[in-house]
Amino acid sequence: MIKKLLDFFEKEERKKLVLESVVEEYIKTGEPVSSKAICFNYEIFVSSATIRNDFLKLTQDGYLHKLYASSGRVPTNKAWKFFRDNIVNAVFDGHKEEVRDLKESLNKKIRKSVKPEELEKLLEILAKESYSFGFCYLTDKGEVVKKGLKYVFSRALIDNYEEKADDVLMTIKKIVEAWDNLDEKLKKISIKKSPLILIGKENPFIKDDDFSSLMTETLDKKYVLGILGPKRMSYDRNLVLLDTIAEMI
Repeated sequence: MIKKLLDFFEKEERKKLVLESVVEEYIKTGEPVSSKAICFNYEIFVSSATIRNDFLKLTQDGYLHKLYASSGRVPTNKAWKFFRDNIVNAVFDGHKEEVRDLKESLNKKIRKSVKPEELEKLLEILAKESYSFGFCYLTDKGEVVKKGLKYVFSRALIDNYEEKADDVLMTIKKIVEAWDNLDEKLKKISIKKSPLILIGKENPFIKDDDFSSLMTETLDKKYVLGILGPKRMSYDRNLVLLDTIAEMI
């Protein structure tokens, strides 16, 4: 009985690792993920056949989707929610060396403290490093400072280069609308716990499932610092980026 329980928990933990790996691989490639890719690129140490069985179970549970018969799997909204709920602890507890190295790199580019008049320069660094919108809501003044429209445009064109021209233009139109309406929508956001991660359809700033936003408050609650970018962004790196810059304001 005890062995069966141990086997069950081992399988459940492995499935979580497989699911996290599928989302991470999909973020990197944008392509359906195969069991071989998980075996070769991630340290799960089981056979491809075992991974395929996990794929089947995760698909039945609604976490993965198979686009067509011979394809790999892509994460569903349920998988993205699982990823969102687990990413913060994974970043700050499981990757301490990477967090330290990135913070040291950013500290070389940014002074230890930033004057209010230097906020735009800081947001330009945030936008460039994340290749997204970088924004800051000054809660006491009700003002929003934002940078990085060109980066989101560039990423959208790269990610959608195979799409029809009309679809690309529609995406660009949505990006412009999100930029114009960011101030109004940001003022309605309530952050009960930092960081706030809104993936795909959860993201209120743009009517498109392919975008996400990350936000955090500074300790004094005077600023809400955020990133609005592609759903397939580097969440771990961007969370560290936000945390580091928030400490400097």
